[in-house]
Amino acid sequence: MNTKRWLAFLSLWLLCLVLGCFAVRSAGIASPSHDALSVLEAQAREAFVQKDYARVMDSYAQYEQQMIEAGYARIQPDLLYNQAVVYYHLGKYGQALARLRQHSLVEPTAQVQDMIQQLSLLVELEAYKTSPNTAFVRGLDNDYVLWEWTHRYTQRRVHMMLILSWSLFFLTALVLFFFRHRRTWRWMMITTTFAAGAMLAFMGYFAYQHYRTAGNTYGVLLSPEALRLEPRHMAPEPGDLAFLEGMTLKRISRSDGWSLVERGDGGRAWVPDHAFYVLLGKDRAQGEVSSR
Repeated sequence: MNTKRWLAFLSLWLLCLVLGCFAVRSAGIASPSHDALSVLEAQAREAFVQKDYARVMDSYAQYEQQMIEAGYARIQPDLLYNQAVVYYHLGKYGQALARLRQHSLVEPTAQVQDMIQQLSLLVELEAYKTSPNTAFVRGLDNDYVLWEWTHRYTQRRVHMMLILSWSLFFLTALVLFFFRHRRTWRWMMITTTFAAGAMLAFMGYFAYQHYRTAGNTYGVLLSPEALRLEPRHMAPEPGDLAFLEGMTLKRISRSDGWSLVERGDGGRAWVPDHAFYVLLGKDRAQGEVSSR
């Protein structure tokens, strides 16, 4: 009887914990005017058909501002996708890749990944036409892969998954303790506890990588022509700095509007802030941390 009471208590405790983790406080968000957004969308579509891309981007900027003022996340995946398409038609591949990379961070899809690969190949082809003897590097460092993987989730989500994993492991271990004398239950609970322990270990590793890379800053190079060996120096000769437009780089330091950036192979250069699009993880993309 005591065993049944313990199990009932533990089950109720776990249920309350799960419900508590998934509970989200309702925040008062003022909805932007639907009519105003519809007008902006219509203006953008009309301008796109007319190939008036400057007016398209102006409509998108107004749309984004209204969404921000209404309290929505600063990064809107649909808007990023539309901006990327417009920048592609303008021939600004770095800007297009930057939006697609940011889209992939907050809402990864197979379509966006395919577009990133195809556009990256197009940039490489264009670069080889102008600098056939330059060895370009496109590889991403391992830290960026981990950063992109872990920062697709907010800190709140990581905490929730870690707590749930620990609770599941704790509950299965207790049940195993109570039924250790029953052979059938014992082996079933040993297997379940082992699986819960493996999940807990994985979530511990995931949370560790999330916090270890939290201080890293990555971005996309918008214009290789803006690169310098030192801030405000003369532009390097073509081919001296083998950086591609749209390349994802790590920011090492920042000084007076300039960023020291690093490629996956360790090559470094300075770039002005206006030519470096900083990528935001899920926390900062939703406005929980200060913007770029």
